[in-house]
Amino acid sequence: MSTNTPEWFGSAARNTAYQPIVQVFFMLVYLIWWIFAAPVVGTLIFVVGVAYAAVVVFLSVRNIRHAANFPNVPTSEGALIGKRMGILSGISYGTLWIVAIVLALLGEWRLVFPAVALIIGAHFFPLAFIFRRRIDFLLAPIAVVFAVIGFLVAARPEISWGFVYAISGIGGAVATAAYAVYLLFTYRNLCREAGVTREKLS
Repeated sequence: MSTNTPEWFGSAARNTAYQPIVQVFFMLVYLIWWIFAAPVVGTLIFVVGVAYAAVVVFLSVRNIRHAANFPNVPTSEGALIGKRMGILSGISYGTLWIVAIVLALLGEWRLVFPAVALIIGAHFFPLAFIFRRRIDFLLAPIAVVFAVIGFLVAARPEISWGFVYAISGIGGAVATAAYAVYLLFTYRNLCREAGVTREKLS
Protein backbone atom coordinates (compact mmCIF):
# COMPACT_ATOMS: atom_id res chain seq x y z
CA MET A 1 0.00 0.00 0.00
CA SER A 2 1.37 3.39 -0.94
CA THR A 3 2.02 5.84 1.86
CA ASN A 4 1.09 8.59 -0.58
CA THR A 5 -2.54 7.50 -0.75
CA PRO A 6 -4.76 10.52 0.05
CA GLU A 7 -6.40 10.45 3.47
CA TRP A 8 -9.88 10.76 1.98
CA PHE A 9 -9.58 7.62 -0.13
CA GLY A 10 -10.30 4.98 2.52
CA SER A 11 -13.61 6.50 3.56
CA ALA A 12 -14.73 7.21 -0.01
CA ALA A 13 -13.73 3.73 -1.15
CA ARG A 14 -15.54 1.95 1.67
CA ASN A 15 -18.70 4.01 1.16
CA THR A 16 -18.73 3.27 -2.57
CA ALA A 17 -17.60 -0.35 -2.70
CA TYR A 18 -20.73 -1.97 -1.26
CA GLN A 19 -23.34 0.21 -2.95
CA PRO A 20 -23.62 -1.76 -6.23
CA ILE A 21 -24.77 -4.76 -4.17
CA VAL A 22 -27.61 -2.68 -2.73
CA GLN A 23 -28.60 -1.55 -6.21
CA VAL A 24 -28.81 -5.05 -7.73
CA PHE A 25 -30.79 -6.27 -4.72
CA PHE A 26 -33.46 -3.66 -5.46
CA MET A 27 -33.18 -4.45 -9.17
CA LEU A 28 -34.24 -8.02 -8.40
CA VAL A 29 -37.13 -6.73 -6.26
CA TYR A 30 -38.33 -4.82 -9.31
CA LEU A 31 -37.81 -7.75 -11.68
CA ILE A 32 -39.38 -10.52 -9.61
CA TRP A 33 -42.91 -9.36 -10.48
CA TRP A 34 -42.39 -10.47 -14.07
CA ILE A 35 -42.59 -14.06 -12.86
CA PHE A 36 -46.21 -13.39 -11.83
CA ALA A 37 -46.99 -11.35 -14.95
CA ALA A 38 -45.65 -13.84 -17.51
CA PRO A 39 -44.34 -17.01 -15.82
CA VAL A 40 -42.15 -18.34 -18.65
CA VAL A 41 -40.74 -15.11 -20.07
CA GLY A 42 -40.77 -13.50 -16.65
CA THR A 43 -38.70 -16.29 -15.12
CA LEU A 44 -36.18 -15.92 -17.94
CA ILE A 45 -35.98 -12.18 -17.32
CA PHE A 46 -35.46 -12.76 -13.61
CA VAL A 47 -32.75 -15.39 -14.20
CA VAL A 48 -30.88 -12.96 -16.47
CA GLY A 49 -31.21 -10.38 -13.70
CA VAL A 50 -29.80 -12.83 -11.15
CA ALA A 51 -26.82 -13.54 -13.43
CA TYR A 52 -26.20 -9.81 -13.82
CA ALA A 53 -26.49 -9.33 -10.06
CA ALA A 54 -23.99 -12.15 -9.46
CA VAL A 55 -21.38 -10.43 -11.63
CA VAL A 56 -21.97 -7.12 -9.86
CA VAL A 57 -21.71 -8.77 -6.43
CA PHE A 58 -18.44 -10.47 -7.41
CA LEU A 59 -16.89 -7.19 -8.54
CA SER A 60 -18.25 -5.35 -5.50
CA VAL A 61 -16.84 -7.90 -3.05
CA ARG A 62 -13.47 -7.49 -4.72
CA ASN A 63 -13.73 -3.73 -4.22
CA ILE A 64 -14.87 -4.15 -0.61
CA ARG A 65 -11.81 -6.28 0.16
CA HIS A 66 -9.59 -3.74 -1.56
CA ALA A 67 -11.12 -0.79 0.30
CA ALA A 68 -10.55 -2.55 3.63
CA ASN A 69 -6.79 -2.14 3.10
CA PHE A 70 -7.08 1.62 3.57
CA PRO A 71 -7.86 3.49 6.80
CA ASN A 72 -11.37 4.85 7.17
CA VAL A 73 -10.78 8.48 8.07
CA PRO A 74 -14.11 10.34 8.58
CA THR A 75 -14.46 13.63 6.73
CA SER A 76 -16.76 16.59 7.28
CA GLU A 77 -18.14 16.17 3.78
CA GLY A 78 -18.88 12.51 4.44
CA ALA A 79 -20.64 13.39 7.68
CA LEU A 80 -22.76 15.98 5.90
CA ILE A 81 -23.71 13.53 3.17
CA GLY A 82 -24.62 10.95 5.82
CA LYS A 83 -26.82 13.45 7.63
CA ARG A 84 -28.63 14.46 4.44
CA MET A 85 -29.08 10.83 3.44
CA GLY A 86 -30.57 10.07 6.83
CA ILE A 87 -33.11 12.86 6.45
CA LEU A 88 -33.97 11.84 2.88
CA SER A 89 -34.32 8.17 3.81
CA GLY A 90 -36.55 9.02 6.75
CA ILE A 91 -38.85 11.11 4.57
CA SER A 92 -38.84 8.71 1.60
CA TYR A 93 -39.34 5.44 3.43
CA GLY A 94 -41.67 6.97 6.00
CA THR A 95 -43.87 8.25 3.17
CA LEU A 96 -43.59 4.93 1.37
CA TRP A 97 -44.85 2.91 4.34
CA ILE A 98 -47.66 5.33 5.13
CA VAL A 99 -48.89 5.33 1.52
CA ALA A 100 -48.58 1.54 1.21
CA ILE A 101 -50.48 0.93 4.46
CA VAL A 102 -53.24 3.39 3.56
CA LEU A 103 -53.70 1.85 0.10
CA ALA A 104 -53.76 -1.65 1.62
CA LEU A 105 -56.36 -0.63 4.20
CA LEU A 106 -58.47 0.82 1.38
CA GLY A 107 -58.19 -2.45 -0.49
CA GLU A 108 -56.24 -0.85 -3.35
CA TRP A 109 -53.56 -3.52 -3.52
CA ARG A 110 -53.05 -2.99 -7.24
CA LEU A 111 -51.82 0.53 -6.54
CA VAL A 112 -49.33 -0.34 -3.80
CA PHE A 113 -46.32 -1.15 -5.95
CA PRO A 114 -46.89 1.66 -8.49
CA ALA A 115 -46.94 4.02 -5.51
CA VAL A 116 -43.78 2.48 -4.05
CA ALA A 117 -42.01 2.71 -7.42
CA LEU A 118 -43.08 6.34 -7.80
CA ILE A 119 -41.79 7.36 -4.36
CA ILE A 120 -38.47 5.56 -4.82
CA GLY A 121 -38.08 7.01 -8.31
CA ALA A 122 -38.79 10.53 -7.06
CA HIS A 123 -36.28 10.20 -4.23
CA PHE A 124 -33.46 9.91 -6.79
CA PHE A 125 -33.86 13.60 -7.68
CA PRO A 126 -32.54 14.95 -4.36
CA LEU A 127 -29.75 12.36 -4.53
CA ALA A 128 -28.42 14.27 -7.52
CA PHE A 129 -27.80 17.25 -5.26
CA ILE A 130 -26.58 15.27 -2.25
CA PHE A 131 -23.95 13.36 -4.23
CA ARG A 132 -23.44 16.00 -6.94
CA ARG A 133 -24.01 13.55 -9.77
CA ARG A 134 -25.88 14.11 -13.00
CA ILE A 135 -26.83 10.52 -13.74
CA ASP A 136 -29.78 10.82 -11.32
CA PHE A 137 -31.41 13.40 -13.58
CA LEU A 138 -31.34 10.83 -16.38
CA LEU A 139 -32.42 7.72 -14.48
CA ALA A 140 -34.93 9.19 -12.01
CA PRO A 141 -37.40 10.24 -14.75
CA ILE A 142 -37.29 6.72 -16.21
CA ALA A 143 -38.31 5.23 -12.87
CA VAL A 144 -41.03 7.86 -12.35
CA VAL A 145 -42.48 7.50 -15.86
CA PHE A 146 -42.92 3.72 -15.58
CA ALA A 147 -44.45 4.10 -12.12
CA VAL A 148 -47.02 6.50 -13.59
CA ILE A 149 -47.66 4.05 -16.43
CA GLY A 150 -48.25 1.44 -13.75
CA PHE A 151 -51.02 3.59 -12.27
CA LEU A 152 -52.62 3.92 -15.69
CA VAL A 153 -52.42 0.18 -16.32
CA ALA A 154 -53.85 -0.52 -12.86
CA ALA A 155 -56.98 1.42 -13.85
CA ARG A 156 -57.84 -1.39 -16.27
CA PRO A 157 -59.32 -4.22 -14.18
CA GLU A 158 -58.85 -6.81 -16.93
CA ILE A 159 -55.08 -6.53 -16.53
CA SER A 160 -53.59 -8.74 -13.82
CA TRP A 161 -51.98 -7.28 -10.71
CA GLY A 162 -48.76 -9.06 -11.62
CA PHE A 163 -48.55 -7.21 -14.92
CA VAL A 164 -49.32 -3.92 -13.15
CA TYR A 165 -46.44 -4.50 -10.73
CA ALA A 166 -44.09 -5.67 -13.49
CA ILE A 167 -44.73 -2.59 -15.63
CA SER A 168 -44.38 -0.30 -12.62
CA GLY A 169 -40.96 -1.72 -11.87
CA ILE A 170 -39.39 -1.50 -15.32
CA GLY A 171 -37.99 1.97 -14.74
CA GLY A 172 -36.72 1.08 -11.29
CA ALA A 173 -35.01 -2.05 -12.61
CA VAL A 174 -33.31 -0.09 -15.39
CA ALA A 175 -32.26 2.66 -12.98
CA THR A 176 -30.82 0.35 -10.32
CA ALA A 177 -29.03 -1.83 -12.89
CA ALA A 178 -27.46 1.31 -14.37
CA TYR A 179 -26.57 2.69 -10.95
CA ALA A 180 -24.72 -0.53 -10.13
CA VAL A 181 -22.47 -0.17 -13.15
CA TYR A 182 -22.06 3.55 -12.54
CA LEU A 183 -20.92 2.89 -8.96
CA LEU A 184 -18.44 0.23 -10.08
CA PHE A 185 -16.93 2.78 -12.44
CA THR A 186 -17.03 5.36 -9.65
CA TYR A 187 -14.85 3.09 -7.53
CA ARG A 188 -12.39 2.69 -10.37
CA ASN A 189 -12.28 6.45 -10.86
CA LEU A 190 -11.68 6.99 -7.12
CA CYS A 191 -8.68 4.68 -7.40
CA ARG A 192 -7.34 6.63 -10.34
CA GLU A 193 -7.83 9.96 -8.61
CA ALA A 194 -6.07 8.69 -5.49
CA GLY A 195 -3.24 7.15 -7.50
CA VAL A 196 -4.15 3.60 -6.44
CA THR A 197 -3.28 1.20 -9.24
CA ARG A 198 -5.77 -1.39 -10.44
CA GLU A 199 -3.27 -4.14 -9.67
CA LYS A 200 -4.03 -3.58 -6.00
CA LEU A 201 -7.58 -4.77 -6.55
CA SER A 202 -6.53 -8.41 -6.51
